[in-house]
Amino acid sequence: MVLRELWGIFSRAANALGVASAVALRLPPHFFTGHGADSTDTMFRMVHYPPMQTSTRASDPAAALRVSEHTDFGTFTLLLTDGRGLQVRGERGGAEGGAGASSNDWLDVPPPPPGCVAVNVGALMARWTNDRWLAAAHRVVVHQAMSGCPGILLQASLTL
Repeated sequence: MVLRELWGIFSRAANALGVASAVALRLPPHFFTGHGADSTDTMFRMVHYPPMQTSTRASDPAAALRVSEHTDFGTFTLLLTDGRGLQVRGERGGAEGGAGASSNDWLDVPPPPPGCVAVNVGALMARWTNDRWLAAAHRVVVHQAMSGCPGILLQASLTL
């Protein structure tokens, strides 16, 4: 029952995000709504990143990646996370594998305020907005604070 309630909360948030996005893009308010919650393109998943020894990270930089660099494919991804380990490529790096990108271009995503979620714009929304809104490349790394923390991430990938 708890997951069904959480799914309902994410679905309502997605519809509100769709209305806000349409208004921001100067489109009719319900331009994006009505396609998400019951769509087969909508995905809800829980990801668990078990604690790792911080010594593993120091000895093997490749082991520091929990999820490699990628962009999301839908319209939006809503992330219920504490922010630890989530990184986004900085403006100089651009989209996934962007020219001139280096390891120094990664920025730690701060934890959202209580009761809020992190929102990633997906590639479909980037296409629908003619790249006015970009799908930023992001990844999950082993964070120093992940030693001993549960490392649970709730994610809803939505196509409105």
